[in-house]
Amino acid sequence: QAVLSWAHNRNELAQKEFEMAGLSRHSSPPDWRSDVVYQIQVDRFNNGKLSNDALNLPPTQVQNENTANLYGLPQYRHGGDIQGIIDRLDYLVDLGITTLWVTPILQHTGDYHGYCTTDPTQVDPGFGTNEEFRNMVTEAHKRNIKVVLDIVVNHMCDRETTYSVTPNHSDCYNNLWGSYWSGSPSGNVPGQGSLSFSPSFFPPFRSDYFFNRCG
Repeated sequence: QAVLSWAHNRNELAQKEFEMAGLSRHSSPPDWRSDVVYQIQVDRFNNGKLSNDALNLPPTQVQNENTANLYGLPQYRHGGDIQGIIDRLDYLVDLGITTLWVTPILQHTGDYHGYCTTDPTQVDPGFGTNEEFRNMVTEAHKRNIKVVLDIVVNHMCDRETTYSVTPNHSDCYNNLWGSYWSGSPSGNVPGQGSLSFSPSFFPPFRSDYFFNRCG
């Protein structure tokens, strides 16, 4: 009930902020086959704001980027951000694209790809701000470019949260699979683990209830 209340309040707040900003919605086309879709991996596209380059870096990058130790190098952030996309929108127009597909920009664990969300209500500081994201969408719409967000909703991440009870992955998976097919997906099943949430874990979802806990 608390999470439903939180979600309701968040939606109301978002609607009010949207209306106050004077923005307009860009409807989805009834048929996507004629659209030219261009996907951008945000961190790897264009660095438009050097001042956020050192924000929310992965631990291995913080430890090793100024040393001869190359461990974790492929996971380093390169500095691409929302401002970098804004700066290249005219280039995207020249390419002839009609839809921009953006990889996850929500706050995450620091890995360049952004697919490990820690807070679904905020833009990751290494990519920019909520306001910069709104501006990107507005500027894209001015150029008749639709924006599609890649958003991860089937898991959340936190580097400090651990299992207090270790799961048995195969047992957990098989038992959950069986319970779903039987039409009774609620409750615990044999093999599931139990999570020990850190204080930094996103508060509304700080409960075993929201996770399959199969490891």
